Order: sequence, then structure tokens, then C-alpha cells
Amino acid sequence: MPNKNPALWIEEHGGLDIWNYEQTKNILKCQVCNLAILYKQRIQHVKTSRHQKRLLLREKNSNITTDCSGQSSFNIGLARMLAACNIPVTKIENPAFIQFMEEHTEKIIPSRRVITKIIGKESQHVIDNIKEKIKDEDLFLLLDESKDPKGRAMTAVLIGPLDGRFDSRPYLINVVDIKEANSKTIVTTVVDNLQNVLGEHFSPSRFKLLVTDEAAYCVKAAKSLKTSFPEMIHVTCLAHGIHRVAELVRFQFPNVNELISEVKK
Repeated sequence: MPNKNPALWIEEHGGLDIWNYEQTKNILKCQVCNLAILYKQRIQHVKTSRHQKRLLLREKNSNITTDCSGQSSFNIGLARMLAACNIPVTKIENPAFIQFMEEHTEKIIPSRRVITKIIGKESQHVIDNIKEKIKDEDLFLLLDESKDPKGRAMTAVLIGPLDGRFDSRPYLINVVDIKEANSKTIVTTVVDNLQNVLGEHFSPSRFKLLVTDEAAYCVKAAKSLKTSFPEMIHVTCLAHGIHRVAELVRFQFPNVNELISEVKK
């Protein structure tokens, strides 16, 4: 059989809903089986019982109830479950997960790309609900910085109302991958997230309180934000302040520091 043009072959065998071709690697990704194969192996793959079984499942569920965006209710429910249970989206590519779900639900498990898109749309619904809950209230914003397992600086952005009655946890509205931790990135993070939740035309006087750690660039960022939000008060973390004092003491008394280090060993 001649080596047919990939785009033409894909169109004749289900289209981009089923196949994804990586030209640089000459790899064909079967979205139905969640499997990457060499392009020259495509004919053998479409004849496998696994592929044919999953195609039948796909056809069986093609008439499943969908919402206005065209996503199946099953896919949306699965995405919501993964997010609510804090299960990484990558888990749906695990063969054991796929086999179990298909055996017990008789549904085609969507690809990671599909689930990621659904979660993106669902997250906007969550943001809209938060916006409604804090409507017309004075607000506080909390930035909690940490590093992920890859060493990237991540900042969790949380928001809540200052109404005197709010006694639950603040709402997580974003987790930002900050490429470089400095005052400019902190200012951008605060402004962008306030606008994302409240819109560009919210009243600056509603933003009353900013909570961060005591890093120098956070203090500098807060001073810059005061020009746009004059009623904002900046509060730093007490624990972080105590830690910085302890660090100063440790460097002021190196002999004591060395003694304590040896005792800990």
C-alpha cells in the first residue's frame, strides 16, 4: 500500500477527533485508544480488537446528551469529579484507569486534552459563582507563595469578603506560575486576578486588605499598589517575620549556630 498523505488518511479514517499527527516525529496519536504509534503502523493498529472495540463504544455513545458547548455530560461529570477529588488529569491516561472505567461505565474515556478544556470552562463557572458571593463587599486578597516539585515559584491567589461574618476559608481563584519573583510580577498578579474576578471596572475602594509574606519584593509591590488602591492595607505574615529574625540571630552568632547544627546531627 502506498504511503498516503497523513492529512488525507486521517480525514478518511475519522478525522482529527480520532487522530493527531506529529509531523516532526512521524507519530500518529489515536485519541480513541490514547496510544501513540508510528505512522507506518496505522493499518495494523486500526485492525486491532482494542481499537475496534473502542470505536464501537464511541459510536454507541455518540448520541449521549450534550450541553450547549457540545461536550458530553459524561465528560463534564468526569472532569468535575477529577477536580473535586484533586486527582491529576494525567491519571486518565493510565491504562488501568481507562480499562476499569470502560468496563464499568461502557463509556469512552476522553483524552487529557478534552478534560483540560472542560476544566477550563468549568473554572469560569466557579469564578462567576465567587463573584456573585462577594458582590458589593469589601475584599481581602491573600498571596501564598511556594515551590512545586519542579522548583517553579507558584503563587496561590485567594480572595474573600470583609463583611464581619465571613468565617470560612477564602476562595482560591488562581495558581500562578511566576517566572521571576519580584515586585512587578506581584503587582501584575494582584491586578490581573482582581480584574478577572470582578471585571475591569470594579471600584478600587473595595480592595481593603492585602496579605503576603514579608519578602522585600512583596513590601515593594504593596507600596506600588497603594497608588491604584489607596484604601488598601498591607499585612505581612507574622511567622515569616519571626523566621527572618531567627535567621538574623543565626548569622550574628555563628558559633552558636554551628553548635546547634552539630547537636542536631
